[in-house]
Amino acid sequence: MGAARRLCVRAVVLTVMMSALLSLALPSCQFPEYGIATGGGAGSAGTLEGGMPNLPAGAAGTAGDDPGGVGGDGNAGAPDAGAAGEPERPSCVAQSSCVPGPPADWVGPIAFWEGMTSSALPDCPPGYANPNDRYRDLSAPNPCTCTCAAQGQACSTTLHIHSDQGCAMDKECATVSAVSTCKGVSGCIGSQGTMVADAWTISGGSCTATVSPPGPATWRYHARLCQPTGSCDDPSQVCAPTPPLPYVTQRCVTRVMSAGQTLPECPLDYPLRNETLYEAFTDTRSCTACGCSSVSGGSCSGQLLMGRDTTCSVMGIGSTTYPLEGGGCQPFNLGSGNVRPTSVIGQYTVTPGTCSVASQPSQKGDAVPSGRATVVCCKL
Repeated sequence: MGAARRLCVRAVVLTVMMSALLSLALPSCQFPEYGIATGGGAGSAGTLEGGMPNLPAGAAGTAGDDPGGVGGDGNAGAPDAGAAGEPERPSCVAQSSCVPGPPADWVGPIAFWEGMTSSALPDCPPGYANPNDRYRDLSAPNPCTCTCAAQGQACSTTLHIHSDQGCAMDKECATVSAVSTCKGVSGCIGSQGTMVADAWTISGGSCTATVSPPGPATWRYHARLCQPTGSCDDPSQVCAPTPPLPYVTQRCVTRVMSAGQTLPECPLDYPLRNETLYEAFTDTRSCTACGCSSVSGGSCSGQLLMGRDTTCSVMGIGSTTYPLEGGGCQPFNLGSGNVRPTSVIGQYTVTPGTCSVASQPSQKGDAVPSGRATVVCCKL
């Protein structure tokens, strides 16, 4: 009983001491106020881009309590984007690229590239878009030219047919003008004999003139103009980063003029003037007629065929050929039976003669730039 009583007394004493300690500690224990936002808590997102510190939890809501304050809309508790939210990021990230706007009546600054029309077109550089292509230095080569060609010439010869084997003059039984159409033969009665032809001749024909029109007009240079895409904090400025190569490194401005207007001088800030650019051209060129001389020269080659029918339709079996060149006296044999020479035809290949130009054509009209003109001026 004694030991149990002592244990009970100790337990009561410990309980009283713990209660006393807790009563002393609790009044001094303070919990921090974390300020957790319940709506429109943009002020707790972190430091704004402009370097402003974090706002207290309720600052965004109280700004609207003062009609003349940052919110300025008189709506209590309405968050203010300028004070509590992150401001809209300007399109022109590098504000150092913001430059004064172009002079009156000018557009830009722009990024400007120019190269030969055979060059590949570059894409617009970073910070620029919406390319406009223009051209300059119109070339209109190949003036009107004239050529003359012979046509319609014909070859012929005279074939002498003999009844002997030596082309004796007193044994000539027929003479026929051998041309490219079938000619009948009469007077010879045997199927064998000899033949000889005179030298060929070429006759007739005319010269035909052909005028070649001017070649197509083309631009020598192709230009590309790109517009800036960014915006600046200052509305009077334009976001115009320096274009990298292959674009020229200067910023440029442009001015579009209607056809016939006097081209302006460059602004003082953009004194470097480039060649005027155009959108299109008008080509009204044409040619007058030209004249040719008479045809001269020409040559013939081929052979004569002599047969035993009257229409030159059967020139295989029972026919003989005679070359136009180097034939001389040549024997023939039209076959057995009661056959004789009855037809002759010439198979000719004509090499045309020559014609010279008697009068050259002249050009009418011209190829000129048309439409609106674009003036480009750049910084030095």
